This record gives sequence, structure tokens and C-alpha cells, in this order.
Amino acid sequence: MKRSAVTTIILVFAIWMCQMIFIVPVFAGTLTFIGEFLGLSTPALMLTGPLLCPAGTTARVDTVPSDNVSNINPNSFRSPAHYANEFNCVDADGNIIVNRSGEQEQMWNNLVNVSTWIFLTGSAFLVALVLGWIVSRLIPKNPSPGQRTTRSH
Repeated sequence: MKRSAVTTIILVFAIWMCQMIFIVPVFAGTLTFIGEFLGLSTPALMLTGPLLCPAGTTARVDTVPSDNVSNINPNSFRSPAHYANEFNCVDADGNIIVNRSGEQEQMWNNLVNVSTWIFLTGSAFLVALVLGWIVSRLIPKNPSPGQRTTRSH
């Protein structure tokens, strides 16, 4: 291989490693944080619902009063923090067949984490490839022994 090709490969690897150590974890945490809020959204239900619900049922998210908050008067006003979302599989009549909240949350978290890391690793490699190529072109080549450094006119 030419010297410039080896230099480019080394630079690409060095830039990629720097991105994977310093930049990617920040974006991974941010994208995972955003993805957690989308866990009970319509696209998430369309993706995980058919995988978790038995045949003949559909996925539905129900907002229910939370059981872990003790209120003296259950008919009193409850703040939004006192409610929880449940992922239920319902039949055609709207009857709850099975509650799959835990499984849906775990499946969605895994999908978000894996897809985030695949996206960021690929993006970091492409950025490193371009930056490594640019930087390798900026590094002057050392002339080999016996090669003239100036042109004779």
C-alpha cells in the first residue's frame, strides 16, 4: 500500500476511536432518553404490539390511577404524577385480555438502545472516514531517499 493509504487508515481509526470514546456516549444517552418518552407512542405500539399481543387482539394504552400512591379520598383530584400508562392487549369488544406493560417497555428499551448504537457507530465511522481522508491529504509526504525535492527548469 502507499504511504498515504496507511496514513489514512491510521487517521480514520484514531478519529473513530476518539468519537466512540468522547462523542458517541453523549448522543447515545440523549437519544435513549428521548426514545424512552416515545415508548407508548403510536409508532412504538405499531411496532411492538403485533409482537407482544396474542392473535385476535390489538394493542392499547390505558391511563389508570397509580396504586402506589396512598390517597385518603380516592375520588379527590389526582395530579398527573398519580397516573400510570399500561400496555394492554384487548379483543374486538375492548376487553383486556392480557397486560404486557413490562414486556413492552423492555422490548422498546432494547430496540431503542440497539438502533441508537448501530446508527451512532456507523455515523462515527463515516465521519472518521471523511475526516481521515481530508487530514491525510493535508499531511505533506516525505520524499524518499534519492528523490529530488525541487524541479529543475
